Amino acid sequence: MFGANIFAFRVEVTALMVATEVVNKVNRQLISSDDVAH
Repeated sequence: MFGANIFAFRVEVTALMVATEVVNKVNRQLISSDDVAH
């Protein structure tokens, strides 16, 4: 049971890191497109 909890925790952390990476990429694209607009 404890091992399963560790695995679930690692999956959650990995998903969080992936989501953060996606948000950072989207933010950079928004900023660069904003620079083009100005």
